Amino acid sequence: MGTKMVLSLVQWTESLLDVWWLLSGVLGAGIVGLFLLGLLVPTLNSTCALIVLSVGMLIIAWMVISTTDHWPSSCSSLASPFHPYLVIVMGPLAMIVLGRLVAASNERAIYTE
Repeated sequence: MGTKMVLSLVQWTESLLDVWWLLSGVLGAGIVGLFLLGLLVPTLNSTCALIVLSVGMLIIAWMVISTTDHWPSSCSSLASPFHPYLVIVMGPLAMIVLGRLVAASNERAIYTE
């Protein structure tokens, strides 16, 4: 299964090194976001952190994929307005903002019960 995935990714790009940089950008931004989320939002429980990580990874994947040639031209209005180098900044920032919102809503729900 892993080999199949790598072969399909190589067909999308010119070299295996391009695939490596693409995947390391997506996964690296997610790990940085999760680390900063734990550091800056300590009241977030593990279930909410997993949800925030999943949404953050979707945002990061959208930012990466929408800047490639494989993004459909019919969806060009939905492409990321950010430069691909900003993925490592904007992805974790979105995760932190979302984590703070989820933590605040959880605290409010606990205190109203």
